[in-house]
Order: sequence, then structure tokens, then C-alpha cells
Amino acid sequence: MATVMPEAEADEAGSFGDQEQAWPILNEAAYYGLAGDVVKTIDPHTEADPAGVLTQFLTMFGNIVGNNPYYQVESDRHRTNLFNVQVGTTAKGRKGTAAGRVKAVTMLADRAWFDERTASGLSSGEGLISAVSDPVVKWDAKAKEFATIDPGVADKRLMITEPEFAGALSVMERHGNTLSPVIRNAWDGQRLQTLTKVSPLKATGAHISIIAHITEAEARARLSRTEMANGFANRFLFVV
Repeated sequence: MATVMPEAEADEAGSFGDQEQAWPILNEAAYYGLAGDVVKTIDPHTEADPAGVLTQFLTMFGNIVGNNPYYQVESDRHRTNLFNVQVGTTAKGRKGTAAGRVKAVTMLADRAWFDERTASGLSSGEGLISAVSDPVVKWDAKAKEFATIDPGVADKRLMITEPEFAGALSVMERHGNTLSPVIRNAWDGQRLQTLTKVSPLKATGAHISIIAHITEAEARARLSRTEMANGFANRFLFVV
């Protein structure tokens, strides 16, 4: 799926990994349909990498669409919630520039979604569940009936943009933090919940997408062997 720059251009582009490599360029076939039209329209007017614009557009579009469309693989339904990490150098990588261009398009497409169902600040599994939580109902012994003490969230779509993903990875290393397993379950489309006695949380039908930005050095330093082995990293598409 990738072609490469001539050697001289690759040197100028910089290095990634343990040695100098030619900078990968997406095959033109990747710029298909509506997403491709958006990227090609923006490309002459931005310094953002077209691969960054494309993948962030697909992620936001998939969140706007919601969890009704799916592709069946045996007994699993793969929906349109994508997790992707934009990997690039600070400032020169233009990760945020690409995100800004895409946000401008999606804001026009669905302003209510943009205003109400986009967020940032991943810090705990409980906080993530709370953003898409089901109503909380408890028995009122005095009134002898069930009462809704928390209406929950009606729109289960949630688009997380994390411009400093290294911070979220650092939080996950803390003892007792539940962010990693909740994120894994969110990608899988499973019910999200905490099994605490005092204030249990539950979210069904959540449609969570994540865009994260990080430098190569931070990704190598912060992604632990555990997160690479337990399937957390496998749920993300890493785009250079």
C-alpha cells in the first residue's frame, strides 16, 4: 500500500525507527470516494500530511455515523469506531494542523455532534464510562418505586481527541487505573462498566472513537511491554 520517496528526499524527511528509512507515502488507491475528495480538496492549501488528514477524517466520520453500520466477521460485528495514533515530530509533524482541517469539515457536517460529542482528557476508565453512561435507577423505599437519579447520556457517540497521548499512557501505568481495559472494551463494542459497590457505572451501546497525537520518542518510551502484549496497542492504527 505504500510507495517511497527518492533517497535524497527521504534523508530530508528525517528518520524513524532505528535507522534512516525512506518516508512512506500512501498509495493513491487509499484516497477513495468522499474521504479522498476531502483530502484532495484540502491538500493544496495546507502543510498537513495527506495521510494525517485522511485517517483523522475517517475516524471522525466513523464516529458521526454511529454504531448502526457494521461488517460481520464470524460472530463479531466490526463497527465504524476507529482508534488511531498520529506519530510525528513536534511542530513539523503537523498532526494538529491535520486535525484542525478535519474538524472544520465535520463541524459543518454535524454541528450538534461537534459541540456535544467531542472531548479530550483521557484520565480514567470511570471518566470515560461516565461520558457515555446509561441511566442510573435506584429503588426509593419511601416512595416505594424506582427513581432515576442520573438520566445518563442519550447520544452514545463520543469522539476523543488526545493531542498529548503520552500523558494518557503515563496515567495508565498507575496502579489501579482502569483506562486501558475500558478502552480495549470500547473498541470491541462491549458493555462498559465498573464493579464498584458505592457508585457502579455502566454504558451499553457506546460508540467511542479515539484520535491521539504523539512523537516517535514518546511512543517508544511510554508504550510498555504490557500494553503491547495485552492487545491495547493492537487496537490502534499508528500512522507516521
